[in-house]
Amino acid sequence: MSTIPTDSNDVPRKQPGWLAWVLLSPLLVWMLAFILIPIAIVFVYSFCQRDDVGRVVFDFTFTNYGRVFDATYLMIFVRSVGYAALTTVACIILGYPMAYTIARSPELWRQRLLMLVMIPFWTSFLVRTYAWITILKREGLLNAVLSYVQVITNPLDLMYTPFAVVLGLVYAYLPFMILPIYTSAEKLDQSVIEAAHDLGAGPL
Repeated sequence: MSTIPTDSNDVPRKQPGWLAWVLLSPLLVWMLAFILIPIAIVFVYSFCQRDDVGRVVFDFTFTNYGRVFDATYLMIFVRSVGYAALTTVACIILGYPMAYTIARSPELWRQRLLMLVMIPFWTSFLVRTYAWITILKREGLLNAVLSYVQVITNPLDLMYTPFAVVLGLVYAYLPFMILPIYTSAEKLDQSVIEAAHDLGAGPL
């Protein structure tokens, strides 16, 4: 392996040799085959057209990019950004207290609570989505419970509504909000919090 000098100290630093590249090659091949090549194919297809039966015709055009400014697609884009913003705010409101509580819990309870956060990852996302469909549909669990306790007289139409979309997104992404916040909150020095209380800071 050859060496090159580093910053002002001129300390020799080893460069990766052929063995390192051999060990890295499976990852590079995987990234090339399943990330870079598919992205390149999609990029090329974005300049192509389709024939009457849906096959790709390699006829170079910018029409596809011009359609981005169509009112229909702009409305979809704005709606998607709105759903993303609502999901982010909801995940912060729900995730921060949960993550902070887990980080400040005793060691035994901390592991159990983290396990509850991780359990959804053990199940396929598709299965979890169908579970929410079972819960939210007119004949689903939620309507049945609300009817049983006489909160509603007629089933609610919850499926295919903005509420259902945001609820599903929050459920899917809430663990991804909790875990990073938990990692930071766990490293927070308790003496800093105690000092803040001594200086008059409230719980909030």
